[in-house]
Amino acid sequence: MAERWHQRIARAHLLVIIVVGFLAAFPAAALLHSGKQLPVNAAGVLQSRKLFRIEVEDADEAGLIQQELKIKPEVVRGRYFYYFGDEDINRRLIPYGYAPLAVQQDEIVTRLVRIAPPKDDSGVRRSGAQIVLRERESWYVRGTARQLEALTLAGFKLAEPGSKPMVPRRVQIQLRRGDDVNRQIGGRVEITEVRQDRGRIVVVGEAFDDAITELRARSLKVDILPDYPGVVR
Repeated sequence: MAERWHQRIARAHLLVIIVVGFLAAFPAAALLHSGKQLPVNAAGVLQSRKLFRIEVEDADEAGLIQQELKIKPEVVRGRYFYYFGDEDINRRLIPYGYAPLAVQQDEIVTRLVRIAPPKDDSGVRRSGAQIVLRERESWYVRGTARQLEALTLAGFKLAEPGSKPMVPRRVQIQLRRGDDVNRQIGGRVEITEVRQDRGRIVVVGEAFDDAITELRARSLKVDILPDYPGVVR
């Protein structure tokens, strides 16, 4: 991921050199006397904020975009980095090889529902919805309006979450390095302990099933610990 980020920076610097050279060679008078002006309302349209998404390699790359380019994500879901922006913000991303795509807000607005536990999770996964928590009597699923509609069409009956509190699982995560623990686990774990064990960093905390799935997809070793006394699933 770091190599990919450095490649993006190199391309951006090359683009800046090309643009500067072009402007130096172009007669200044042509710019001053072109006679073309943007309509007043066009400036307002350019500055209007919409929802965009770009594709990123992982959570580390998403963190670099926020840190280096000062673009705050509304949400990072899978390989998509969603943000509210305008043409000015998009122009910061394009030189690095990103292709901002305007999307509808209902692509990130989600709702939590409860379903009866199916035999397996293939039907839920086909809809694109996220399995937040699996329990014996109910599964808690989060999805967009389109994803929940797909679940309904697949035969699932959706119910409100109810008043029972959702309790995250206790987890233990082994990290490959000790720097910036929060970035490595993507902010999806409520950390209760960090310790060293045989040269590795071990993080103990609490997380829901969708976060555990995401961490394992990033090749992190995640073990489920016994629940606290009194927790019934």
